[in-house]
Amino acid sequence: MEEETISLTIFFDGQFWGALFEIFSKKQMVVCKYVFGAEPSDAEVFEFIKSNWKNLSFCLAVKNFQKNKKINPKRMKKIINLALNQKGISKKSFQVIKLQQEQKKIELKQIRKENLVNEEQKKFELRQQKKKQKKCGH
Repeated sequence: MEEETISLTIFFDGQFWGALFEIFSKKQMVVCKYVFGAEPSDAEVFEFIKSNWKNLSFCLAVKNFQKNKKINPKRMKKIINLALNQKGISKKSFQVIKLQQEQKKIELKQIRKENLVNEEQKKFELRQQKKKQKKCGH
């Protein structure tokens, strides 16, 4: 039977708490990233693993992986990120963030348009005042 090692890393990415599951075997390494949202307690992490382990979707990070061979940690991080992005894993929290960014983008576009219209109106009124001043006959 093939020996496998499972690693779990809990991390904070600046906005959400997440987990990185890594399964190392003699031939390959697979990874899965999951976003918890709020900081999980130990009990919540254990319960999540117990109830949702089969539902996690792992993606292949490295083929022909040799555990004893040293790999630069920066390179390993890059490989893992590439593997996660290739699969197109998107969790609900990331979808919510993306939706908020889209809405903010639309709002800012409307605000810029309104500001442009207001600026044009002010310029027009200023020109009209200057015209009236010229015709007054000072």
